[in-house]
Amino acid sequence: MGAHVSRKDFEWSYTDEPHATRRKEILKKHPEIKYLMGPDWKSKWIIIGMVFFQIGSLFIVKDLSNLGLFLAAYFIGGTINHSLMLEKHPEIKYLMGPDWKSKWIIIGMVFFQIGSLFIVKDLSNLGLFLAAYFIGGTINHSLMLAIHEISHNLVFGHSHPLANRLFGLFANLPIGVPFSPAFKKYHLEHHKYQGDEKLDTDIPTKLEAVLFTRTGTKFLWLVLQPLFYALRPPVVYPKALTTLEYVCIIIQLSFDAIIIHFFGWRSLLYLLG
Repeated sequence: MGAHVSRKDFEWSYTDEPHATRRKEILKKHPEIKYLMGPDWKSKWIIIGMVFFQIGSLFIVKDLSNLGLFLAAYFIGGTINHSLMLEKHPEIKYLMGPDWKSKWIIIGMVFFQIGSLFIVKDLSNLGLFLAAYFIGGTINHSLMLAIHEISHNLVFGHSHPLANRLFGLFANLPIGVPFSPAFKKYHLEHHKYQGDEKLDTDIPTKLEAVLFTRTGTKFLWLVLQPLFYALRPPVVYPKALTTLEYVCIIIQLSFDAIIIHFFGWRSLLYLLG
């Protein structure tokens, strides 16, 4: 399974949490960066677009062969990235903050995914696999990143927290698994307690480090990263479910049931893929 690592433990650091320290240093040297902080009004529209794109794509991928489904999930859709190079391009600061287009893009992606269900439901196994991997998977990954932005109130702004939370439930729909409120709950503590072995649940556990020590097993860990990322927080740092999490579960399971009723299990597998 490849070479075996020689390290027996994590490398521990006992310095202060880096986020706050770096923030002070950066703002002291570049105070103009403070204008890049704040909500992005375009994000909500981008998330809406991704959600509907994912739902719409179900009409296509449901009948794809396994190979077609794999190719569609892997190569089609696109991930929205925000690449900031302030040193060379200070004008990029005007792209920061609320992004009014985001909500429309997200709405479009959601409806695209819903619309695609009419196509994917009749695809062959290989076609369904390719569509789920190259199209649905790419769009859903973008929606997961959008939910990250929503968790920081970067769609409707910090003055509208409830709107951000509810929009997160909407962006969650094509993903198939309810996680938006839970992600916010754990992710904000990741920023606050970065590097803490319990409170920062982005850090792999000691068990993961022991089990995945060779090249082959590390590759398996990478492939299964979404699973570990989802299961690690409630195992390492369990918390009681909030009211919004219960609401998310009810809405998401209802949406999944509607997909199964009108499009069948294959279409739901496309979204989950």
